[in-house]
Amino acid sequence: LREVCEVEGVEADEESLMLLARKGNGALRDALSAFDQALSLCGSTLEYGELTQALGVVDQDLFFKLTDHVAAQNTAGMLKLVRHVVRSGYDLQEVLVGLAEHLRNLLMAHSLGGDALEEVAASTRTRYADEADRFDEADLLRLLTMAGEAEDDIKQSPQPRLKLETVLLKMAQLRRAADLREVLEKIDRLEQMADEGELPNAVPGDGTAPEDAPSSASETDSSRNRSPDASEGCPESE
Repeated sequence: LREVCEVEGVEADEESLMLLARKGNGALRDALSAFDQALSLCGSTLEYGELTQALGVVDQDLFFKLTDHVAAQNTAGMLKLVRHVVRSGYDLQEVLVGLAEHLRNLLMAHSLGGDALEEVAASTRTRYADEADRFDEADLLRLLTMAGEAEDDIKQSPQPRLKLETVLLKMAQLRRAADLREVLEKIDRLEQMADEGELPNAVPGDGTAPEDAPSSASETDSSRNRSPDASEGCPESE
């Protein structure tokens, strides 16, 4: 595509060429068809922002905002993002396809570093590396699985917007769900230890009285035994 641009006298930034290459899905003929379409819509100067609008492709910035909301557990921001997607007229299935690719890039950047993203513009690789540091590898795998499953489900859904909202809200709550799951696992382990008699002895400060401390009932009885009779030492009333 760069060679074609040089021959045709077309100016195009790297992100635009990467976008056209992805549109071709690895086939040069399809990429050239997307290139011709881009020229007819944008003229001889291709800029990424204008090109995404002309082709109806979701801008990468939207996917970065989406994962920002996931990291921040921002459900309100996620709902606003869905509203923006719907109002912009994006194909919701294509949104999920792009999201899956975005999450795959984050996983690659997390595991191998941003330089491993050969299909991403060099200016965006650092951004992926920084964003990937906000997630655990297990979180990214779960998010990628959720996006893939939703992509299949939304094809058959009579309410695709609701389906998209549901999966994105689940993503925003993923870490809270993971925290709850961890608590439940700890409870299960404690119950198992209790059944096997492996629970540790209570330590001071846990609400258990020390062994040498008398119980409150025995202290009361002892005090009563030591105290004089209520009538002793009291002057008779005149």
